[in-house]
Amino acid sequence: MHNDSMSIRVQRRFDYANSGEIAGIYGKLTAGMGEAFLEPTAEALALLSEEELYRFRSDTIGMRDYLADLFYQCRSGYLDDEFCDYWLRNQIAAMLKIWAAAEILIIGQRPSFLREIQRIGREEGLPIPNDEGRWD
Repeated sequence: MHNDSMSIRVQRRFDYANSGEIAGIYGKLTAGMGEAFLEPTAEALALLSEEELYRFRSDTIGMRDYLADLFYQCRSGYLDDEFCDYWLRNQIAAMLKIWAAAEILIIGQRPSFLREIQRIGREEGLPIPNDEGRWD
């Protein structure tokens, strides 16, 4: 399971490197913010065209679903504790600001995943979705 997870992450990196569309979107956001796109703002997202915003949101939703699957694998004991407690937690924390800025709903997921997102957000002082998976 860990190998499959790593393969997906590596393929995602190669897709970014080789895709003019997604690389262009992240480049545009980075240039618009004047720094690496780690703490997005509504103003930065407003720089995107409708098509770019759709691609960005689709990519971000894909990451949400990927992390939800990894969370399930961790809870089921398929992935080791070090991976689950360190890497997965850090990825969720990194995505929270992006999900909030892009208003990516945390719906259609296991309730335990939503609770984990909320727990990490509270502990890290990050935005958290409400109990319905929406951003207030």
